[in-house]
Amino acid sequence: MHYEETIIDGVLMCRHMPRAEWKPVTGPKQEAFKALMALDDETRYDVMGHFCSYCGTADLPCHCMNDE
Repeated sequence: MHYEETIIDGVLMCRHMPRAEWKPVTGPKQEAFKALMALDDETRYDVMGHFCSYCGTADLPCHCMNDE
C-alpha cells in the first residue's frame, strides 16, 4: 500500500497512490502539525526534545537510546 506525506504551503498533505492528488491530512495529526508549525524554532526544538527522535516515544530513555 502506498502512503506518502509532504508539506505544501504550510499544510500537511497526503496521497494514497503515487500519481494521486495531494489532499490535506485530517484529524488530530493535522491539528498537532498546525500547533507545532505555530511555534518558533527554539520552542519547537525544546518540545521535540521530550520525544525519541527515532521511535517517537515520550518514555525516555527508550530502547532506541541503547548502543547495543
